Amino acid sequence: MDVRAELTKPVNCPFCGVAVGAPKETSSGRKVEMPFGVCDCGAVYVADITGHNIGTAKVDALLLACNMDWDLAWDLLPDDDYIDDRVEHYDHVHHKVMPGGVFEGRRISGVLYFIRLHEDVQEVTRPGVEKLASQAVPYSPESADLMTKALPPRPFSKSDFEKYMSENQPDEIVAMALQDDTKTIAALQRKLYAIDDLSRFRAADTLGRVAAELANTKPKIVSNLLHRLIYSCSDSAASNWGAVEAIGEIVSRKPTLFGGYINQVLPYLNDRDYTESVLHAIVKLSRTRPDYVKRAKIFVVSLLDDPKPVIRGLAVCALGNMRAKEFKDEVAGLQTDEGDFSLYEDGVMKTKSVARLATEALAKINPPA
Repeated sequence: MDVRAELTKPVNCPFCGVAVGAPKETSSGRKVEMPFGVCDCGAVYVADITGHNIGTAKVDALLLACNMDWDLAWDLLPDDDYIDDRVEHYDHVHHKVMPGGVFEGRRISGVLYFIRLHEDVQEVTRPGVEKLASQAVPYSPESADLMTKALPPRPFSKSDFEKYMSENQPDEIVAMALQDDTKTIAALQRKLYAIDDLSRFRAADTLGRVAAELANTKPKIVSNLLHRLIYSCSDSAASNWGAVEAIGEIVSRKPTLFGGYINQVLPYLNDRDYTESVLHAIVKLSRTRPDYVKRAKIFVVSLLDDPKPVIRGLAVCALGNMRAKEFKDEVAGLQTDEGDFSLYEDGVMKTKSVARLATEALAKINPPA
């Protein structure tokens, strides 16, 4: 009896049961972080060699399945547009599944993450996806080392934390949080009280990134954080800090795990002290999961004539993300709105005009044929 064969299994697609080939890298630069492959049934799969980066695997698989079309990827919804599954205990060295989780003295914790778009979407994307797969190349030992390399130790340091925040280096703070989540989260929460908008939004953004990573291994920590943030919303003295924005960032990055928490902040949309903050959370989440915030749609449209440009601008963004066709005329009415305001984006504050945002929202509601 071949003992090695008894300890291993071939890698089969969870949707069609057919054996799949070893994943490869894209040949035209690292558009995605992980090696990938395509099954004969159209499913796309990516290899998370460590098993600790499932969030990245999901994003890479969806992006590849959409032929690198970000706009399409963000528009798709689980079950409605695609199905997903995973194969665990994947060993990239032998391209085998090791059901016992250990092989030749090595712990096998890799994951192959699969996404298969529904047929109507595949009709559009499949030719491009097959071309990407045909041009892919075997990944190098250097790439494997990079994917399996552990994050360097980054114990909490107040001076380093302040430096990374001021220089907008969220990845460094995530690494710090993985070494000491308690001190890092506490420091980020204190930053939510910052007087200037940039520091406050940057803290909420980074807290969302930290929570997304911790959720993979310590979801209870993130749940407790969300409870604290929600509880703080009942404190009238806290209405000017970034708790709601932070909730929006966390939920938007892990909607499947934490989507229910958004329902606890939507009622604050009616409170003028919180309206702007809740709108920020709605805009963030509605980019990927508009179904989670659709119940707020009727109140959001009532904010299109608010005296504050930031409220009008965020409202049209939310309605655009929600594809609110029933309110397209109301959104179109703001295409001549000359109001502008500062909006956090990619780590900095950018000036946005209500008119431009209304035009962009209308394009989402009524996409060109």
